[in-house]
Amino acid sequence: MVFEKLLKKIVFRSHATSESLISHLRKQGVEIGDNTCFFYPHNVHIDATRPYMLKIGSNVQITRDVSILTHGYDWSVLKGAYGDVLGSCGKVEIGNNVFIGFGATILKGVTIGDNVIIGAGSLVTHDIPANTVAAGCPCKPIMTLSQYYEKRQAAQLDEAYEQYACWRSAHEGTPPPHSISRILLAICGNG
Repeated sequence: MVFEKLLKKIVFRSHATSESLISHLRKQGVEIGDNTCFFYPHNVHIDATRPYMLKIGSNVQITRDVSILTHGYDWSVLKGAYGDVLGSCGKVEIGNNVFIGFGATILKGVTIGDNVIIGAGSLVTHDIPANTVAAGCPCKPIMTLSQYYEKRQAAQLDEAYEQYACWRSAHEGTPPPHSISRILLAICGNG
């Protein structure tokens, strides 16, 4: 385990762990709140070319293959066509208690409010208001957080039963691990 951590640190350097990436970004000038986590720090792209233009709040969960960009390179085409370099940048601000799903891209000039879920594969090109679940390409609000909460409450028991049934089918004759049984008991006890 120690060797694995050391190897990870050598190979991925500042992207080896969530803590090392956050420390690195903060040293560059990115503002990052407490309890923020990069689940796969070596598989994210955080544009820190303008660190003073990026703010990530507290309790933000950032998953694999997420890109957050504060600038664009579109000026290179304009330079080729017209000879002018027209810079392209914009502040990105991510609020508190935000989840950014697998493969999402957040473009320059975007503000994401507090208590937001960004769905996997989303391309965030415009601001997303607080207390929203948003997804798509381009990313748009699809429901309020309270609507999503009600939806998850309704689906939770069915999903727990399905997980239990799949385990039983795949591991015939073997009791499910405590983690699966505990989920079912907790849901049924609260139902």
